[in-house]
Amino acid sequence: MKFEQPGKRQAIRIIAGDTVVDGYLLENGTAQTFAKLLPLTVNLWTPIHYARAFNLSARIPDRDERTRVYEQGAIGYWYEGPSIALLYGQDEPETAVPIVIIGYMTSNISVFETYRETVTVELIE
Repeated sequence: MKFEQPGKRQAIRIIAGDTVVDGYLLENGTAQTFAKLLPLTVNLWTPIHYARAFNLSARIPDRDERTRVYEQGAIGYWYEGPSIALLYGQDEPETAVPIVIIGYMTSNISVFETYRETVTVELIE
């Protein structure tokens, strides 16, 4: 996993049952808008075999570049959802839909191989 991204980072934690997943949000506008929605407690769903996702109640403005290229551990925003994807696997060369990479999970991502319930996403001050 490669998590060296330029710019400032905002630390987050994702609580999945008894597991805490560390991560960070990038400096792009989509990530910063998402940060303003935190904390969130949401139900996960499975969009594809290498990701868990959750829906947002409001759409984030579409202003950052979308991509299908991803790394294991990436956190992506799917504008059409509007949904956040937690990309725990690296089973495919690219995502099924274009997303904006808003951050990365840096620990315990394997929890999402089996965990499908509620998560809480929080900023770490």
